Amino acid sequence: MSVTMAARSKFAPGQRSSAEDIVTAHGKLAQDELLMTVLDAMPVMVAILDLNRHIVYANRLMTETYGDGNLDTVLGTRPGELVGCAHAWDNELGCGTSDSCRFCGAVAAVLAAQKGRVVTRECRIMTPVGNEPLDLRIKASPFVHQGAQYTIIAVENIADEKRREILERTFFHDLLNTAGNIQGVANLAAESVTCEEIRELSPLAVELAGQLISEIQAQRDLFQAERNQLKFTIEEVSAAELLHHVAGHYRNTDIAGGKIIKVDAGDQDQEVRTGPILLGRILGNMLKNALEASRPGDTVTLGCRHEALETRFWVHNPAVMTDEVRHQVFQRSFSTKGAGRGLGTYSIKLLGEKFLQGDVSFTSEEGVGTTFTLVIPDRLEP
Repeated sequence: MSVTMAARSKFAPGQRSSAEDIVTAHGKLAQDELLMTVLDAMPVMVAILDLNRHIVYANRLMTETYGDGNLDTVLGTRPGELVGCAHAWDNELGCGTSDSCRFCGAVAAVLAAQKGRVVTRECRIMTPVGNEPLDLRIKASPFVHQGAQYTIIAVENIADEKRREILERTFFHDLLNTAGNIQGVANLAAESVTCEEIRELSPLAVELAGQLISEIQAQRDLFQAERNQLKFTIEEVSAAELLHHVAGHYRNTDIAGGKIIKVDAGDQDQEVRTGPILLGRILGNMLKNALEASRPGDTVTLGCRHEALETRFWVHNPAVMTDEVRHQVFQRSFSTKGAGRGLGTYSIKLLGEKFLQGDVSFTSEEGVGTTFTLVIPDRLEP
């Protein structure tokens, strides 16, 4: 791809190698039969990069995974361009040169290796909507061959490892909290001496049991959604009623303590034909994230408005994201709350765009706050 002279990198050097230089470097490496045999025997994807971060050799596993077995389609690309990173061409200089690349573990690892260090970094890569996002572990090592300097990268897919972390630290944690609350209600019922006391506890027990089932179903549906196997019911739902239902649920949670939840549903209610369960989960995640980012005394607002054949839902809070968070907020395993978190905003994007045929976006500005927005069609087509 040609680039204009006016192009400027916002992170890593943007200079690109010529096709002739790439072919020459590949030819010299390919003559080393022992090196080629060792790399092809590796159980992980391996590539050799030149000083401009172009792939000049890739082992068999990487070529089969991303090049359909054709090495020619791999040579000359940069790693993000090869795997289909959504930000690879945000800047016309390519992978490593956009604003988002400043927070990419893969680019950081390669740049460190070019300074003589052996570095391992995790890398979260957003792909176009409908494709599987990537969780990778990159090990980058400096490498000298026939006097020329290169970088060897070993690429390991750690998506299953990240899923296990999320199950252990988030899903099981939430389940245990809810199950503990149910146990508490059951203990109170067991200690009650009158039927009236037991009847008073029954609605709370039913609500908590429903919450437990909902948490299990939400995780199940998310895993099915990632595999494009999710089935859901489409029906009419009142936009205003749904907002009030979501707000009412979260007003009784610990994360809402000391915070004000408001609903702005406009003057006229709107019936939307969509997946109401999925929509409720998306709005719930948007509200939960807003509450977690807010401080006691802050107001979090849920709203909706009807616009020509579409309905716009939003959740606003007064907090402002850091630059790092803004560039990674929709990545599957990224979270400001530590390792093993990060499915909330990722699921908003996945469910809202892939299954509800909508558009998910956000703004975050000093003095204004942060707003997550979901725009969906009024009539979802199966």
